[in-house]
Amino acid sequence: MEWLWESICAAVESFSGQSNKRNSQFYVRLKEVVGAYLARFAQDCGSFDGRERELIADLCQEVTVEGPSRDIVLLSLNSWARDDKAFGELLQVAQASREFRVRFLVLAWRVAARDHSITDIERGWIYRFNEAAGGAEEDFLLACIPYDRSECDSDRNLAQASELLGVAHGATPDQIKQRFRELSVEYHPDHHASAAPALRKLAARELAKLSEARDLLLNGAEITWYCKFPAVSSLSVATERAIVECFLCGQKCRLPHKPNFSTVRCPKCQALLLFNQEIGNVVLEFVNIQPAKVISGEGKSWVRWALDKATRSEIPSAALRDLASLPDGLGPGEAEKAVQEILRRHGVSTNPK
Repeated sequence: MEWLWESICAAVESFSGQSNKRNSQFYVRLKEVVGAYLARFAQDCGSFDGRERELIADLCQEVTVEGPSRDIVLLSLNSWARDDKAFGELLQVAQASREFRVRFLVLAWRVAARDHSITDIERGWIYRFNEAAGGAEEDFLLACIPYDRSECDSDRNLAQASELLGVAHGATPDQIKQRFRELSVEYHPDHHASAAPALRKLAARELAKLSEARDLLLNGAEITWYCKFPAVSSLSVATERAIVECFLCGQKCRLPHKPNFSTVRCPKCQALLLFNQEIGNVVLEFVNIQPAKVISGEGKSWVRWALDKATRSEIPSAALRDLASLPDGLGPGEAEKAVQEILRRHGVSTNPK
């Protein structure tokens, strides 16, 4: 995520009027902007306890090791959560670029998933932030897919079936069958032979719902999960105890046994490690949305050169946003021409040497 952090640096320079001045004050402000956003999220969602504070401090350190230490960041989070100016600065950056906006949404999902349980309040906050930043529904879904299965129709149905049967999400087939046997005795019409016909009919209807939920979960338990193996750019079928790579951060992890496949997450960035084939392909596309990835051929060198100059404060953040908005699939000549035009428009030398 280095591209994201350097982009935030350039944006904070622009909004704080400290272009070309990456001094101690700049790094304080940089961490304040990111910390204010994440602390505001955790506080508004009622989950601003020790675990969230530790994670937010770690994320601020990911931005840069310069400036306030991790301990100082922890002590400052309460005041940062009330820093409307810092929060507003980050909102302006999110409004300026879809790439920035989706990456910021991902940071909030990382905090939301810290305990592997995402609440409706957290989902609602992220959704509203995306709206305030001018994001489309697609942006919200794109950022949430690596973290929250509930927004996918198939996973939402499985979650509802698990709740109806009263089993954990990712329960084993034996656990599902055992729970259904217990409930079927309770709701079977023969168990209510002396009850009123209307009550027996209601019990039969409930038993049918439980049977449908059982079948859905048993079929879901046989789902083929896909992962990303280290040094492999495409999806692979997941196997028990295999070493896989996180789609988002590249952390290497060992998979658990298959009954726990649906809930396994990356210990570093909290992202889900396994997906069905359709969603897995979407996640692969998600990690490749930065400009240096979508400009083809020799054009890549121009975009990377421009971003490198931006990290050294040699390109204003407005030009960086224009670069981020370049369309996908440009050929080498088209990419070079587009990059040069953006740089000229912002008064930047177009000589990459």
